[in-house]
Amino acid sequence: MSGSSRLDVVGTLEDVLSEPRFAAPAESWWDRLVQRVLAEAARLLAAVIEAVGGPVVAAFIAVGIVGAFALFVGFRLAGRRASVLQERMVLERLLEIGADPDSFLRDAEAASLAGEHARAIRLRFIGGVLDLGRTGRLRYEPGLTTGGMVEQIDDPAFGELADQFDRVVYGSAGAGADDDERSRNGWDRMRQST
Repeated sequence: MSGSSRLDVVGTLEDVLSEPRFAAPAESWWDRLVQRVLAEAARLLAAVIEAVGGPVVAAFIAVGIVGAFALFVGFRLAGRRASVLQERMVLERLLEIGADPDSFLRDAEAASLAGEHARAIRLRFIGGVLDLGRTGRLRYEPGLTTGGMVEQIDDPAFGELADQFDRVVYGSAGAGADDDERSRNGWDRMRQST
């Protein structure tokens, strides 16, 4: 192959490869941003590793932070689960012994007047459920949940009351005067439908 024909091939290749279809796609602003963020994160991680004494120490610190967070979350979930179980056991025991619903309803009104709306909703629900058991509309069974009560009662007003009770007592939702009033009105409707 002569030198001129070799130059012709190289020139032809350069011409072909310079066509737009062979050009690398232009980087978008998003790609540049991601690359910049990743580069800064790597730089920050390197600085942290150097500051704490090396990668082994940094790994121990990271494991400690993740472990502490996992323990915190675990204790919160366990505490919440324990309070839910305790509340259900108390309600079961009250249903078992046939506690006086009127005392719970009086305590609910006192809590309402004191501005303790979540407590009033809780006490009113317990009193109302005990009253439903006393009148025979609710049949007590061990392990009975609010969902099971709703199935037995089959009244939309009770379904709303049970949902409110679950949200306030088990779900730790806040309760205000409007919620308290809605609870009182719901139980009044329940008594009227008996």
